[in-house]
Amino acid sequence: MKRVGSLQVSTQTKTFDDEMQQAKLELGDYSEFYSHLAIHARRASRVALLACTVALIALVSAILAQLKLVDEVHDNNVTATLAVKSAELVGGDPYTAVVFGQKRVTTLINGQEIKKELLVKYVVRLAPVPRASANGWTGLEVADYKEEVLQP
Repeated sequence: MKRVGSLQVSTQTKTFDDEMQQAKLELGDYSEFYSHLAIHARRASRVALLACTVALIALVSAILAQLKLVDEVHDNNVTATLAVKSAELVGGDPYTAVVFGQKRVTTLINGQEIKKELLVKYVVRLAPVPRASANGWTGLEVADYKEEVLQP
């Protein structure tokens, strides 16, 4: 035992208290650390929920916009015809072609017919598929295409 002023403190108790203080400084208070993690977890879940909500709204908006482009086509009796002027294969890729053509778009609005003549460029990429009776024994399908209006 050690006498300090009028109090007596054992060296074992002092050593234990010093070790606890040192451990607390090194590791921090567990409950404080846990509440800090809980706060971050709640914040992350709120951000994730907000991101999911925004994505869902964007998806619904895109679907509604597409349903409006389809309704407009049906309501206005839109028809399009394409006269191919030239087609060339892209060098190095036997399944990709560049096609130039004259596109005529006819729209019927309130009984009045409106025609547009457009010069368009298509980049068409074909995909080989196994030949079968289900696909008419063709062996090629359109993988994707891109349309670019060159002259309105």
